[in-house]
Amino acid sequence: MENRFKNFAIVHNPTKPDTLKVAEKLRGILEKLGAKAKVYKTAPNNFKGHDAAAAIGGDGTLLGCVAAALTSQIPLVGVNMGKLGYLASVDKNHLEASFKKVLKGEYIPTPRMVLKTTFPDGQIYYSLNDLVIKSAEYRLAELKVSADGERVTEYEGDGLIFSTPTGSTAYNLSAGGPILQIKTESIVVTPICAHTLTNRSVVFNSRSRLRVELGHTLCAVHINVDGRAVAESRSCLPLTVRQATRKLVTLEDPRRGSFETLRAKLGWR
Repeated sequence: MENRFKNFAIVHNPTKPDTLKVAEKLRGILEKLGAKAKVYKTAPNNFKGHDAAAAIGGDGTLLGCVAAALTSQIPLVGVNMGKLGYLASVDKNHLEASFKKVLKGEYIPTPRMVLKTTFPDGQIYYSLNDLVIKSAEYRLAELKVSADGERVTEYEGDGLIFSTPTGSTAYNLSAGGPILQIKTESIVVTPICAHTLTNRSVVFNSRSRLRVELGHTLCAVHINVDGRAVAESRSCLPLTVRQATRKLVTLEDPRRGSFETLRAKLGWR
C-alpha cells in the first residue's frame, strides 16, 4: 500500500532534553519506510514542500506549528516525550509502529477550530488553544466585550481568556471555565479573577464576531496567543476575535479518544 504522506517536516523543541535525538530517530524511521523527512529546531513560517508535520516536545511545540500548518494546509501529529500531552497522540517509545500507521492513513484526521485575532494595525494571529488578555499594570483591567455589535458586558478583573474547544481544557479550565467537547463549534470567554462574582464564562456561537476594547479606566494590557506573548500596550485594543476560515487538522490514534486523555489528566474515574 502506497504511503499517504511522502514528505514530513519534523519540528523539535531544543530546550527540552532528548528531542533532537528522537527527531533524528524519527527521520531515520520515516526514510526507512519510504518517506522523506527534514528536521527543524523551530517551526518555519510555512511547511512548503511537506505534506505532514510531526511536533516533538509536548503540546507547546505543536502549538508553535499551528500558523505554518494552516498556511500550508497540512496535518500535524504530536509525539509525546513522556508527560501526558493532550495534543500528542504518538508515544516516543512506539515511533516505528505508530508512524507505519500514520503513513498508511490509519490515524484519524481531526479538524480543530482555530481563533483568528485581528489587531488595530491589521496584524493577525491564529491560536489553536486560546487568546489571553491580561492587565499589564498593578490594577484591574476593564475590558468591554461585544458580540456581533451587541454589548455583552464590561469585565473588571485580571483579564479574559478566549478559548477554542481544544483550549477549553487548558487555561480556561484552570480559571473555572467549562470543558467543550472537541467537535463543538463554539468560543468560550472566561474572566480571570473577576471583580464581580456574577461575571461567569459565556459560550458564543463560533460564527460570532467578538470585539474587545478598554473600559473607562485605561490600562496597558498584555496579550498572549497560545502561551506566546505577542503585545503589551494600550494600543493593542480594540481587537476582534472570531473563528478562522481554515481548521487545523491533527492526526489522532484511532484507539484513543479525547475523553480518555481527559480522564487521565483530570483523574476522572
